[in-house]
Amino acid sequence: MDRSVPNPFGNSDLTKYWNQRRRLFSRFDHGVQLDDEGWFSVTPEQIADHVASRLYQLSEARPMVVLDAFCGCGGNAIAFAKLPNVTVLAVDVDRAKLRRAAHNAAIYGIPPHKLAFVECNVL
Repeated sequence: MDRSVPNPFGNSDLTKYWNQRRRLFSRFDHGVQLDDEGWFSVTPEQIADHVASRLYQLSEARPMVVLDAFCGCGGNAIAFAKLPNVTVLAVDVDRAKLRRAAHNAAIYGIPPHKLAFVECNVL
């Protein structure tokens, strides 16, 4: 946990997430963007990477398209898009969340052709 920099948001509910920000995104200090909900809902990077890797292994490394139906700020979508032969369709009802996810994917060097963003309600 990193408590060296105090929570700049002043929201005490976010303090424990702020202290773990580099667990959520290892490149947090490179400009990762989260909204209030994103702090609570993003899958920590190490877990997202592990899940993506396991599913990729189960697919026997065949090319695949992954649907992230509730993309949010992009944690899981980014984890899948890091893998070879994987294309991700990232869906959310909130355009601002999709913008943040695209911004965060760029921080991780995800090429635009690996990740498509769609604003819609999957329900």
